[in-house]
Amino acid sequence: MSVPSEELQRIFTEAQVRLAEASRQLSLVKSQLQAKQREKRLGELTAKELSTLASDVATYRAVGKMFIKVDLTLLRKELTPRIQDAEKEIKALERTQTKLERELEQHQNMLKQFAMSANA
Repeated sequence: MSVPSEELQRIFTEAQVRLAEASRQLSLVKSQLQAKQREKRLGELTAKELSTLASDVATYRAVGKMFIKVDLTLLRKELTPRIQDAEKEIKALERTQTKLERELEQHQNMLKQFAMSANA
């Protein structure tokens, strides 16, 4: 007993939609991952520069169009959790990226098998 062609078309269309959705999610996760990696790198570079400063150097934080004088130790303390948060989010995004890549590969394989079985 064969499956009606309308049913095959519906299954094929659903598989294409799932493939497109997985691809879209993967590209979104990749862009988020790049942003977090930039954020982490910026924090690390800033921390490195702050570590070279003497403790009596005046430091400022940009707030809108103006700068506010801030204690150097406070700036250093604020950078550490920001870098750690970025690292945690990077790890989570990498896990999500791996999962989505596997899912995308499964959808592609399913479409290939479907196309081969339809041609047979």
